[in-house]
Formats: sequence, structure tokens, C-alpha cells
Amino acid sequence: MSSQSEKELREVFEEAGKRHGYGITRARYVALRDFKVRWTRVANRDWADFEVSDYIKGAHPDLIASLAESIFSKMENKTVPYSDALSKWALSHDFIEEKQPIYISRCRNLTRTTEGNSKNLDESFDRLIAMGLVDEEPRPYMSWTMNEFMRKCGYSSSLMNVIVISSYFDADEIPDSLLDYVVYGEWLRLSEGRKCFGYEIDNAYIREMMDRFPGGETSKRLLEKFRMHI
Repeated sequence: MSSQSEKELREVFEEAGKRHGYGITRARYVALRDFKVRWTRVANRDWADFEVSDYIKGAHPDLIASLAESIFSKMENKTVPYSDALSKWALSHDFIEEKQPIYISRCRNLTRTTEGNSKNLDESFDRLIAMGLVDEEPRPYMSWTMNEFMRKCGYSSSLMNVIVISSYFDADEIPDSLLDYVVYGEWLRLSEGRKCFGYEIDNAYIREMMDRFPGGETSKRLLEKFRMHI
């Protein structure tokens, strides 16, 4: 990491800290898997310490300032959305092109392939396209896990356009329709996450859309039987 980029980060967060009444503000870049900021603070606002995802390193200082303002406001239980400029930058194709490989390299437990022993995630996604349930583009990067999750079907990253599915579903006894249901659920979370970047996903809407999946009630009951959840 360049000392200049670290210096700019500290200065931006120090200025935001002063506006919010903090005496000392420290900030540094950290190689986190996800795009996020972790913080520690004291109640009397003597100091605050931030670990900032290095995915934003190199961005224009105005974008980093927007992030800092949102984070300080969140610490005060206020909701200040990310600026339009920050959202546009983070949701851009160029961001995905540059940051997705880094994200994937930081993800553990990935086979880094859509081809499983019994199932193929590309084929599953193609079936969803044929049913008119998902968008063809931008097609997400998809991978199986090397080891099964205990309860979770998978996970997704909206910013990185990545879907990961538990290898639990890579088995002959798993119906294709159940795998498609799981992939659809993760795609919905990915898609909605991009639409509401900086806000909480509307889980009620996700459930409503899942209910529209053909034969979804059967798949839902199977997941309950397996004690798995999306």
C-alpha cells in the first residue's frame, strides 16, 4: 500500500471525525474479504479507530469522504445513504472487473468452478434464464464450495457479482428444481442488493419473489426437511 493513499484515508476520516465531535480518529486500509468498514470507539468520543476495506483504495477522496460520512452517521444511529457518485463507482462494470478477482482470491472453501460432481451451476442458471426468472447479463461468477455448509445454502456478493452454492446440493439425489430454487434465491439477494446499495435488503420482497418460483413450495419444504436456509 502506498503511504500517500494511507495518508489521504487518515485525513479524510480525521476531518469527518472532527465534524462529528471525535477528538482522535485513526483509519487504515485492511485486506478484508467484503467491502466494509470495521470500527472501535469510546462512548465519550475521545477517539475512534477504523479498519477500511482496501477495495476503495485509489478512489477519489470525495468518494472516501462520502463513505466516512455515512459510517460516522451510522455510528450515531442515523441513516445517511452513500452518495450517488460512490454508488455509481461501486456498482460499475469497471469496479467488478478490477475487484472481483481480488474478492475471489480472498474467499476460502471455493472450488472456483461451476462444474460439480453431479450438478452444473451454469446449467442451473441457464434454466432460470429460460424460465424468465433472472437476467442474462451481467452473468454472475459462480462456484461450488469445497466443503458443505451446515445450514446455509450459499451466499452472494452484490458488489462483486458472485454467487457461491454449498456442495451439499451437488448430489444425484438433489432434484435440479431444488438447486435452481437455491441459485434463484441467491441471485435475488445479489440483484436486490445492487438496487438498494447501502440499505438493508427487503427480505419480505425476497420471500414474495421466491414464492413465485414454479414448484417453489415443494423446494421450500425440502429445504426445511434438510434444515437448510437461503
